[in-house]
Amino acid sequence: MVGGLLLAGLQLMHSVLDSLLIFGTITLGEATPGEWVTWFVPTAVLNVIGGVLLITVLRLIRSKELIAKARH
Repeated sequence: MVGGLLLAGLQLMHSVLDSLLIFGTITLGEATPGEWVTWFVPTAVLNVIGGVLLITVLRLIRSKELIAKARH
């Protein structure tokens, strides 16, 4: 639900879907592969950071009790 809200509800960019659009513009000659790289690198880094924060942190919070039981 969070992923859907972030991508659709807040209209955030999704690197895979937007890459398809950019590849189309490269094919038509309206963009260059270098323009795609300069867009993709920061987008991929921010997607990884966001994924780690949203997925890992939320799962750690959700499973806090299980982690505490495993430690004892």
